[in-house]
Amino acid sequence: MTDFEELLVAEATPAPRITRQKVLLCSACIALLVCVPLAMFSAVAAESSTTLLLIGNVTGFQIALVSGMVAVVAFGVLLWNASSSNWWLIVAIPSTVGAGLLLILALLVLPATATKVIPIQVAGCSTGYVAIERFAGVGNFVGVRDGIHTIKVHEYWADDYGMPFSSGTASVRAAGDELDIAYPGGPGFTVPILAASTCNPGAAANEGVILRPVNMS
Repeated sequence: MTDFEELLVAEATPAPRITRQKVLLCSACIALLVCVPLAMFSAVAAESSTTLLLIGNVTGFQIALVSGMVAVVAFGVLLWNASSSNWWLIVAIPSTVGAGLLLILALLVLPATATKVIPIQVAGCSTGYVAIERFAGVGNFVGVRDGIHTIKVHEYWADDYGMPFSSGTASVRAAGDELDIAYPGGPGFTVPILAASTCNPGAAANEGVILRPVNMS
């Protein structure tokens, strides 16, 4: 076949038809790739060394991580639907492999970001404090919730990466104007009784009773 005949055949071959569904799918992926980075930035920017973004039991870092996973999936779908040309495969295949590896890495990291939120109560009374305990006991702290933010009051640690409030081994003693918190495997500490507490936990101090926090999560 001559070059002229090949040109005629190529011109006679219809171009791949772009369906309406494919256009809508690509548009949705592009919209996600624009919006998701904004969500990631907002979630990360809302946190600081003393403030944790906390919606339910979900932290700002978890929101950013899941948003990144959504962006990776949207990127992969967009790659395979943006073009049907053979040359596009040179771009799509290695990019999809890289995106898949990032997604697998994120899925492996996600369980390590698990956070438990345990309201601290004394004799059924809310103290206004919550214990935030993370995977392997790294970065545990007692804090006060303020809307979607939790303000750190005191960081603590326990031996063997312990999570004393989650395991129920921590105890709280009301002593005057303070709450005395103790747990095995680490130094105890005190925090002031808040005016926001629903009743006066200090009343139990007169009897010297040790009261354990109630896990409400």
